[in-house]
Amino acid sequence: MQETFQDLIRRDFFTKLPLDALFRVMQSEDLHVQTEDQVVLAISQWIGAQKHADGTERLPELLREIRWNAVSNEIRGRFASDENWLKIFPYFGNYMKECESWCRSAGHRLTPSPFNQKARFYNKKITLLVGFESHLPSPKYTFAVHDVSKPRENKIICEIKGRRYASTIAFRDKIAIIGGYKRHPSNAVTIFDVPTQRMKPAAPMTVARTECSAARCGDFIVVFGGKDAMRRNHATCELFRPLKNE
Repeated sequence: MQETFQDLIRRDFFTKLPLDALFRVMQSEDLHVQTEDQVVLAISQWIGAQKHADGTERLPELLREIRWNAVSNEIRGRFASDENWLKIFPYFGNYMKECESWCRSAGHRLTPSPFNQKARFYNKKITLLVGFESHLPSPKYTFAVHDVSKPRENKIICEIKGRRYASTIAFRDKIAIIGGYKRHPSNAVTIFDVPTQRMKPAAPMTVARTECSAARCGDFIVVFGGKDAMRRNHATCELFRPLKNE
């Protein structure tokens, strides 16, 4: 979604959206919201503006599109005692207990998630710092989160094996690690997903490159230059969509 979620819900047509359209909005991973609390408040706003009961039997399904592991305790408590909310979601209290129990049992979950787990992109004022220790026998990347509102605090979130002379570029809530050198120039592209802190391979480049450059261009990443195994300069470029290449 190109515009921010807050811009969307301020418009009159938001409360007039049909339920199917609202589902598509809530399922989006790219809402550009500051927090998941805003998603809950938007659903409440939409429900409060409805003048008829058509299709309300499907409304409880909306709860499953909220990333409840990212909703504040304040918002949960507020709606747990909201009479209008409970008329539409009479089992909200039991559902919250199910969500909280599932979130607490990380690592040994025996039941499916009661809500949509797909990571949502939040417009938080943070910087992701990527450090590389190349002097080690096995070089590694260190990922740390820096909150600009707390300039003296950095939080290390992950350490992974690295490749010397690779390029790194941020793309939404992901980091693409491109090319590099590991015994010989590499054509590998790996994606680090910040919300889940997981690495996964993407489709490789056509040409193995070390010391290459990369830049984001819309939904694409352009990789250009670099050196081959003989230390000769490449004079070619490659274009790929990281979200499609995974």
